[in-house]
Amino acid sequence: MLVHAGYMFFHDDILRGLLDRQIEMQYAYENQLAAARLQLDQAATRRILDQDDVKGQIEKLVLRATMLETRAAAVAELVERVSRESTRDVASAEIKAPTIPPEPEPEEWDLRLGDAAPTRRVTRAESAPARAADAGLPAEARLVPLALSLDRVEREQALRLAAVARPASAAASRLKRVFDMAGLSADRIVTQDRRLKAAPGLGGPFIPADEPVAGTTAFERDLAAARSSINALDRLRGALSTLPLRKPLNGELRLSSGFGYRVDPFLGKPALHSGVDLLDDYGEPVRATAGGTIVAAGPSGGYGNMVEVEHGSGYSTRYGHLSQISVTPGQKIAPGAVLGRVGSTGRSTGAHLHYEVRSESEAIDPARFLRAAAALNEMGE
Repeated sequence: MLVHAGYMFFHDDILRGLLDRQIEMQYAYENQLAAARLQLDQAATRRILDQDDVKGQIEKLVLRATMLETRAAAVAELVERVSRESTRDVASAEIKAPTIPPEPEPEEWDLRLGDAAPTRRVTRAESAPARAADAGLPAEARLVPLALSLDRVEREQALRLAAVARPASAAASRLKRVFDMAGLSADRIVTQDRRLKAAPGLGGPFIPADEPVAGTTAFERDLAAARSSINALDRLRGALSTLPLRKPLNGELRLSSGFGYRVDPFLGKPALHSGVDLLDDYGEPVRATAGGTIVAAGPSGGYGNMVEVEHGSGYSTRYGHLSQISVTPGQKIAPGAVLGRVGSTGRSTGAHLHYEVRSESEAIDPARFLRAAAALNEMGE
């Protein structure tokens, strides 16, 4: 009876204790579940972030590869220009066959995220290491060799650009010195030629090429400098064909009388000599010192048999005392074309060539042009 009474007395306390214990266990279980869910969420978030990071790396690699492809096309265009024009370059021995590293063979890069489908298949001029193609490796590990390969491509492109730019710049500098020897402004010729060929509707502030522009890379600046050198070389080469910067006779030139006042060989009185007299054997070929149009070819007073060439650049040349004339008025001739043969016609005491250079129809001293012609000849023209 007493036991029954005690049980009934403590019954509520026992139930309350069991209930509190169950509640505590329930709270603990729910806390464990919440912690597990939090860990799962964090893991999922990390995977998403990692995947986004890999995607970002791939996008950067693709953009970089696209940039390198654009650069490769620009360098290839310069190489083609140099190769195409090398046979007409006054310094062909210098830039005819520059040592240019070969462009790497293209290979397809398959950029994947784990087992996912390819983000993009990109063909680029570089052979990636075999590790980059191992689908069993994590994406992060496969991206490393691709990035290294792009580094190598970028270095090789810089070498190719330098291999074109250096000799072109050197050739342009040497040609400018030739123009300077002749008393001609190479810079004026280059800028004038640029203005004549410029398309309408161009403009903007002048920013010299040696001033850095925000956002430009060293490669872009080097590329602009290379283009400038090759363009200058092309313009100078083009101007060269219409300027009297070649020798009128083969071999070493022998001067018997210079330009200016002298004692006339027939009258013994002071007289102006409008050209230079160059000695050579009778019948040797006389060549045009620049391209142009024949405006006179025949007997011309004291000149004897004379040929005059209009070069279309404000300059003309005259070749006197010829024994034979090989051209006719109105004929177009190229630099170095044979105009006739050395003789002694007209007011002449013996076989020689009377050579004149005229600027805007006024006779000027040909000596500086002949010095420039000798320098040009040493360059291999």
